[in-house]
Amino acid sequence: MTENNVKKTILVAEDDQFLMKVYSTKLKTLDCEVLTAMDGEEALNLVKQHHPDLVLLDVIMPKKNGFDVLAAIKADPATKDVRVLILSNLGQDEDSEKAKALGAEEFVVKAHAGINDIFEKIKGYLGQNVASVKPQVTSSQAAPSAPVLEATTATVPEAPSPAPVAPAGAPVATPPQDDGDTGQIKDQTQ
Repeated sequence: MTENNVKKTILVAEDDQFLMKVYSTKLKTLDCEVLTAMDGEEALNLVKQHHPDLVLLDVIMPKKNGFDVLAAIKADPATKDVRVLILSNLGQDEDSEKAKALGAEEFVVKAHAGINDIFEKIKGYLGQNVASVKPQVTSSQAAPSAPVLEATTATVPEAPSPAPVAPAGAPVATPPQDDGDTGQIKDQTQ
């Protein structure tokens, strides 16, 4: 349980079933109550009913997009204080700026943050292990990387050295070839 012996509630609003399962499974290790929504309308209804401590909100979802859900959450006096973390594949600065202007705590580009990075952010928002929360990720700051579920070690063979390249305009030698008729080698320099 958390410090105050009160179970935190997190809503995962994500239409990708695989990602929803990954987030939900990982969040349950924090001893949180996890609610899930596959579309924006369902997410908004769950926020109104349960007032979760944190919402993980995808932007591109059926029925109502994440920006509309976020705007509705922040416009309602009963839910305006619910913290929302946007997790999206949209990577434009305009998307991040729009989310923050609507009241999102943070905008995280999924392709730029691994599941463990996202998990650390969530723990920080829930008041757990705040010292390990990493700085905010924006599309212009992060280097692209695929989300990683578990750390792995791989050995990559060294690439062969490239063949030498002749400068532009330099004559290129071609190997001698058999003329096919007499078995004699033809001179290719003519």
